[in-house]
Amino acid sequence: MGRTGQIGPVGPTGIIERWTFYREFWFDQDQGTIHNADRYQLEQIASYMRNNPSLELGLDGSAVSGSAAGRNRDLADSRVRAVRNGLINAGVPADRIGNALIANPDHRREGRVAVLLRTTPGYVGTSTAYDDSRSGAEFGRGTVDDWTTYHTFSFDADQTNIHSADRERITEIVSFMQRNPNMVLGISSSQQAADRALATRRSNVLRDTLIDEGVERSRIRIGEFGDGRISRSGRLEVLVMTDRAASQQR
Repeated sequence: MGRTGQIGPVGPTGIIERWTFYREFWFDQDQGTIHNADRYQLEQIASYMRNNPSLELGLDGSAVSGSAAGRNRDLADSRVRAVRNGLINAGVPADRIGNALIANPDHRREGRVAVLLRTTPGYVGTSTAYDDSRSGAEFGRGTVDDWTTYHTFSFDADQTNIHSADRERITEIVSFMQRNPNMVLGISSSQQAADRALATRRSNVLRDTLIDEGVERSRIRIGEFGDGRISRSGRLEVLVMTDRAASQQR
């Protein structure tokens, strides 16, 4: 069998009628500041929007309801403003950034702002850009030299089961790995002593689920990847890297 050829370009942008998940920003408890490790996403989103003038962004910082609903709402609004201002500073026009609500409330996660995309209603024009509308799609066209966040999974307290609302992310990851045979996955979790045992069990559940869905075990690694300063208590990060680059870091 010959060597696998290079992955071709993604097709032209189509019509995205509904708000579609694109990226997300996670925040530490009671904080409204974007992590330095996540600021690269602002530039990536701004670049994508420059290449796709037919699209607009929606920011969803919906807080989970509870006894502190008022405080949660204020904090969620502060986080949305931080992402909005970061995007504007990165070059996204303010009139292309609005608010959006994820249709399924089960997708909402305390501590994050979701960035969604859709075609601007009534847009008239021709776009020759490429469609990266699925999170991480751009990774397939080059070398990813550092562990780069692709998706995150949140867990209920002391639980290891994957939320049913997050199952679509499993499907996305499996599809991405099938399209990108040069990539490996890293599952990164909290390495704090108090969290380590539970984090390891969660990592194993996620790894086994990905294997059951078709990702080769040899392409999945468990450990601490990415920026170690970021708190991952209660969640797992799935990161991607080119296999050759990952091998050099061993």
